[in-house]
Amino acid sequence: MQNTFSIISTFQIKHEYFTQREPGIFQLTIPLNSKKTLNNLNLLIKSFNNGFHLLGGDISLLKDDWNPIHFHFSIQDPLFFNYTDLEDFKPGKSLVYLSNKVVYQLEKLGEMRLSEEEFVGKRSLVTVKQGNIQFNDLSISDIYTLTDESGNVQDVSAGGQFQNVSYEEGLYTLSGKDLTQQFYFFPERIFRSPDLVFTIYPADLYEQYQQNGSIHFLTQFKSRMTKWRYILTDPIYKKFQKLSIIDIKKKTIPFEEKEINLNGMGSFRCFESIESIILQDYNSGYFQLVEKPDSDPNNEKIILKALPRASPEMIIQEGLHQKDLYSHIFI
Repeated sequence: MQNTFSIISTFQIKHEYFTQREPGIFQLTIPLNSKKTLNNLNLLIKSFNNGFHLLGGDISLLKDDWNPIHFHFSIQDPLFFNYTDLEDFKPGKSLVYLSNKVVYQLEKLGEMRLSEEEFVGKRSLVTVKQGNIQFNDLSISDIYTLTDESGNVQDVSAGGQFQNVSYEEGLYTLSGKDLTQQFYFFPERIFRSPDLVFTIYPADLYEQYQQNGSIHFLTQFKSRMTKWRYILTDPIYKKFQKLSIIDIKKKTIPFEEKEINLNGMGSFRCFESIESIILQDYNSGYFQLVEKPDSDPNNEKIILKALPRASPEMIIQEGLHQKDLYSHIFI
């Protein structure tokens, strides 16, 4: 029995929201066919929060193997889409698809990004099909082809559902005269599709390993930006006439005073950030509530030394077509 294994590659998911520690917001599962391929290639998986290490006993086994190995990741944090900037993602109907077939070399040797952009975006999203592959609204006069992950091509009957064809899990591309469409297929009908799929092609990994050694595959999600509103609901603040919010780190006043009407609660004094501020698990500014009397504006009186940060639990969009998002912070 072989006892010596070395790390061939590492896959890691990062999120801009977390600045101190990456909690386990993604859960890894491996489908049965991928487990069989891992065993055949003498590969082991050692998982960690939001990623895994791939260990191998004999790297040469990967050289001519083109069977894709799929890794499923499901989001565990119910607030994920509150603090994540990922337009057009629809859980259950789309997923983030990444693979080692197309990678982008970073400055550090052996570090590779899996998306063209710094953060996962719309280009990494594909639609999901489950149970059977069926196409509607295709032109009867046109010829279409369906290509699977391994490059196998089949002709497609326009608008047809294909019987007696065994489709396996994977990424498919439908191509026609004026059409190119990608989707990810799961044979199971009753199945909650993962939110992210990472596919390793062993032969490509072999070449990447030969050139760079152990590979660190990285992907990162972008955090939302919102306009922060500090809403003064405590009557004690009514006695202060010249209040301001300052950022003591930047020596600026990044908020402007307004009045806001909250349905069922009435109107309140409010300080709204002039620009949108990134949501992160620590306060990205050092905000203080101060009083600046007219008699001596340089003599600031600190009312609240440290204002709370915005929480992803409360994000407001005012109107269906409003671009700005708001975070309400009650003090």
